[in-house]
Amino acid sequence: MKLSLEDITAYNYEAVCDLEVAKTQEEYVACNMWSLVEAHYNSGYTCRAIYLNSTPVGFFMWVQETPTKVSIWRFMVDQTYTNSNK
Repeated sequence: MKLSLEDITAYNYEAVCDLEVAKTQEEYVACNMWSLVEAHYNSGYTCRAIYLNSTPVGFFMWVQETPTKVSIWRFMVDQTYTNSNK
């Protein structure tokens, strides 16, 4: 089992946008599509797809707030890969 952070490209962005959290978590997690748009228009925002082997299973975004401060702004794992939907 290989877990990795991969660039989001023209080849995988749709799969990343299709990832969903459980209904009970929706109010706490921003939509991946919105996060990608936000990152496109704001410098210092970095997005990655979380991959399990060759399958996108989640989304991660961090922001370089200052030269010495990086903050995690988004983190989600698809409901298929969590216990939250049981």
